Amino acid sequence: MSFLNGSLVMLYVVSALMGPLAATCGPVGLAKVVSSWFDRSRGVALSAILGGSVAIFTALMLVVARALIIEIGWRETYLVLAGSIVLIALPVSYFFLREAPHSVSPSMAMMPGSAVEGVKPTAAFTSRAFWTVMLSSTLVCASCSGVVSHFVPWSAERAVSPGIATFALTLYSLVGPFAALIAGAAADRLRRPGMLAIVFMVPLIGFLAMLTSQDWAVIIGLTMMGAGFAAVAGLLPFFTSRYFGLANASTIFGVAIGLTTLSLGIGPVLLGVLRDKWGAYAPGSPIVVGALILGAVLAASLPPYPRSNGGETSP
Repeated sequence: MSFLNGSLVMLYVVSALMGPLAATCGPVGLAKVVSSWFDRSRGVALSAILGGSVAIFTALMLVVARALIIEIGWRETYLVLAGSIVLIALPVSYFFLREAPHSVSPSMAMMPGSAVEGVKPTAAFTSRAFWTVMLSSTLVCASCSGVVSHFVPWSAERAVSPGIATFALTLYSLVGPFAALIAGAAADRLRRPGMLAIVFMVPLIGFLAMLTSQDWAVIIGLTMMGAGFAAVAGLLPFFTSRYFGLANASTIFGVAIGLTTLSLGIGPVLLGVLRDKWGAYAPGSPIVVGALILGAVLAASLPPYPRSNGGETSP
């Protein structure tokens, strides 16, 4: 990025390379490592590493990058960021990042989803559990992404002041890490995955509150949507490891996060198409409500976690 010369083609090429390359050292790789070290507290651990720490350090690096750009320029800032990856992240990952020994203690043998061995990706991708998790998660994530992407014009259409809209958007982002931790703790303690449907209902309640157009309801509602979005997205690696084990966790979670990311892009486009078709956001609100209700219903129908059986799991 530091060698960009004004060529739009070069910008697209470099950006296209950075996306998939960054994904290889993000949640897809870390989810399996974290899951291998934690069983009883896996939900909290995954939420803390993939949710809380990422949000905190993303915010921190934005401040650092801005300060560096002002001080030394944007080209040199990219070189500093690249150097931090090579000099800090690379040696830390090489020397300290490793999976736990593959063993299950007798006390863990009857824990749901505690087996080290996992099902094959083909079996996972044809299972009811995988598609129930994916449909419920993508419906919620697409709805939240669509609403927050169009929130400024949506709020203007409902005569919500710009100050209130800005404050609500800030809370939408800030509440995410805390909501993910709470959801992870709940996942660790609830034996029946269907009970986590209450987490999937949070964005629905928030969006219904926003429809009143009262300032306080808009703030609370968008905050609840942010909390629900972060919680649902944070539960994805937990679900995939509990249902399908750890042997192929990275492959299965990689596909899952890919589908979820796709839904994040589709949500805003669909809401925009509906707005252009009907001339306002209000007619599209029942569709958002329906998607959120369906997501919560699917979450309530999640099958039980598989139990270990001689080191094997079933989908």
